[in-house]
Amino acid sequence: PMDASSFLDEFVLGAEHACARVQLATEARVHCWGNNARGQLGLGGGLSTADSPRIVPVDARHVPIAAGQSHSLLLSLGNLVGFGEGADG
Repeated sequence: PMDASSFLDEFVLGAEHACARVQLATEARVHCWGNNARGQLGLGGGLSTADSPRIVPVDARHVPIAAGQSHSLLLSLGNLVGFGEGADG
């Protein structure tokens, strides 16, 4: 849940999924939802679709995020982290 000190900091769209970084009073979180057939939500296997935003377990402070056809990328603590299909890279 968001309160008055929370705000949407970044929002990206993939082909059939979306991710957003929400800045809270003391921390930031990345939420993703939509199609997870290729693991592009960063939530691990076993979940083919997330109908509502799910928190991705990463340190999300000052994290640029990006989304593509069947993948998501973010920069966390100086490391590039990718989720989803990696057939071309």
